[in-house]
Amino acid sequence: MDIKNPFVIIFITFFIASTITKLSLAFINYSYRKKHLGIIPKELEGRLDKEKIKKIDEYSNIKLVYSICSMIINKTIILLLLCFCFYPWIVSIFNSWTQNVYFLAILFFCTDTLLDTILSIPGSLYFHFGIEKKFGFNKMTVGLWVADLIKNLFLSFVMQIVIFSAFVFTFQTFGDMWWLPVWAFMALLSFAMQIIYPRFIAPLFNTFSPLPEGELRDKLTNLLIKSGYKPDGLFVVDSSKRSTHSNAYFTGIGKSKRIVLYDTLIEQLTPDELTAVMGHEIGHRKKGHLIKNIITSLVKNIVMLFIASKLLAMPQLYTGFGFAVNAEHINEVYYIGLFLLFIIFSPISYFLQPIEAWRSRCCEYEADRYSAQLTNMPDALIEGLIKLNLNNLSNLYPAPSYVKFYASHPPLLQRIAALKKITEEKK
Repeated sequence: MDIKNPFVIIFITFFIASTITKLSLAFINYSYRKKHLGIIPKELEGRLDKEKIKKIDEYSNIKLVYSICSMIINKTIILLLLCFCFYPWIVSIFNSWTQNVYFLAILFFCTDTLLDTILSIPGSLYFHFGIEKKFGFNKMTVGLWVADLIKNLFLSFVMQIVIFSAFVFTFQTFGDMWWLPVWAFMALLSFAMQIIYPRFIAPLFNTFSPLPEGELRDKLTNLLIKSGYKPDGLFVVDSSKRSTHSNAYFTGIGKSKRIVLYDTLIEQLTPDELTAVMGHEIGHRKKGHLIKNIITSLVKNIVMLFIASKLLAMPQLYTGFGFAVNAEHINEVYYIGLFLLFIIFSPISYFLQPIEAWRSRCCEYEADRYSAQLTNMPDALIEGLIKLNLNNLSNLYPAPSYVKFYASHPPLLQRIAALKKITEEKK
């Protein structure tokens, strides 16, 4: 790695800056939580005791240590691989096997995925069978964990074969304008996944059963009809075979549209609370959050691909990280350039997280308001949110700066305050 190369300088600068920022925010969040340790919010009086707060604090602490150690190990590995020119070395090996650029690209990215998977195994085992098991969340067997690992790896390989075959084709066929058909392909793929995932991928990991007849189904059916949706896609997923964590989500488009409830969620919440939670999920769809996210992603992708099209043609991008390139045939190694740009942009994009987090929190508030207005049960949503946060041992006192930088959901106490304000407005 040439430390005088402009691409390497940019990478190292943002790599160091992002690392320092992550550690600083983690410390700030830890200190803020410690400052409030033992304090029971008035909104949770009678629902929370000091033992529960202590357990939440312990869970937060152990996850904090785990995340910091994982970050340091991962960043150290990345630097070592780059400094010792691991990637140029494996490319030279693949070049001795074949000169077919399609095979080279697929071999390169599948090898990188395999390496990432292998390196993640110790941390994943410790997280699920150490941390999560200690706090009563993990329900997976080792056999199920291994099966999930193999399935995920297989799916990653299939996706990479499809994606990078298409990328290489556009590099070879469209010259300097490759970024436009790549963008169109990514747009089509994102829509296709809305159909493929709920119908073909998710069932590989879980069993989805129609929600049984009863009070809950009746309430959710009436809610869907009231909001303008057909009540024919209500499913329960057997998430309890992996974890006691709970959730609900709206997935798919068209005939693949599904509303999915975790079986753990059904056990933890009352029908009214579940109805309010589902009103929140419907709110995301009715307010167009999915479409807005897709459009935002498409705009971001076309800008990034256009920038990438200019940078990939620069030999300095490759030579800075130890790759020998021939300027006349540089389009044959664009796949390497994409990989290098991803490495460079990762620490840069880290500083864009506050924007994405802010947008997501705005959507959550909007979906909460929609649920309160649709169901006329803001108190039920409050109760549901309290149970979900306490059951999942979520930090009740995240630092404001940490929230602004990372949080995709507003803190519980802020969501309760917003919902109570809606209640007061109706009086």
